[in-house]
Amino acid sequence: MLLLASSSAGACLEQPLSSEDSGVNNNSVLPDGGGDARVSPDAAVSCQPDDLLLQQTCGSGQKCTLVDSQSHVGCAPAGFTSAYSACSNTRTCSSPDRCADDCSLWSLCSDAAEPGSFVCLPFCEELGAPCLNGKCTYSVALAGGGNAYLCAPADGCDPVTNSGCGAGEDCYLDRTGGGLTFCVSGAGSLPAGSLCTDDYACQPGMTCFGPVGSGTCYPLCHAGNDTECGAVLCTEIPNTDYGICL
Repeated sequence: MLLLASSSAGACLEQPLSSEDSGVNNNSVLPDGGGDARVSPDAAVSCQPDDLLLQQTCGSGQKCTLVDSQSHVGCAPAGFTSAYSACSNTRTCSSPDRCADDCSLWSLCSDAAEPGSFVCLPFCEELGAPCLNGKCTYSVALAGGGNAYLCAPADGCDPVTNSGCGAGEDCYLDRTGGGLTFCVSGAGSLPAGSLCTDDYACQPGMTCFGPVGSGTCYPLCHAGNDTECGAVLCTEIPNTDYGICL
């Protein structure tokens, strides 16, 4: 789920998280061994923040990840839990400075999407960009400067009927592509025909359609269903299951 700062802005989609909120919990550490067959990293091999996305440095059975509670980047044993699946916020350590969660390559065990609910969130390139079945939303401050970014998974709700979200949330279509939908707390209030600057500024059941930063609020419809638009047609939004009443 995504949280908005106000009823007319989506800025909180890009709110940075502190290192304490990054989903990295080093309070419960499991020693490496005891039947763990994963490969221990060579102490001479390390990685840089750009390899969180590339995963080309650390070698077989290892991943580039955040290896401690201060969010240092390094090589550590790779896990097997897939993206967006539940994970353990404990860590397996091959050495005191080489600890990793049980997520597979390219992801981090984090509760950024929903506090207290730890899942493997994929790393992504920059805030606001599309990523693996989601949107690049969360920022983790790295030790030594810079940030790592994590995907927020799409919610799969229905933005036309505004259904499929929890209490106090509304469903919106995101313009990152692929017809992804997200549940938003603090929905917009702009009526149809209003100028809008972000995906969540319009009233529920609508979308901000047009150039990024300069769109117009239009009612949404399911692609091909003109009856949902009354006297006008449902004009399909490319590469989605939705259209706008235009």
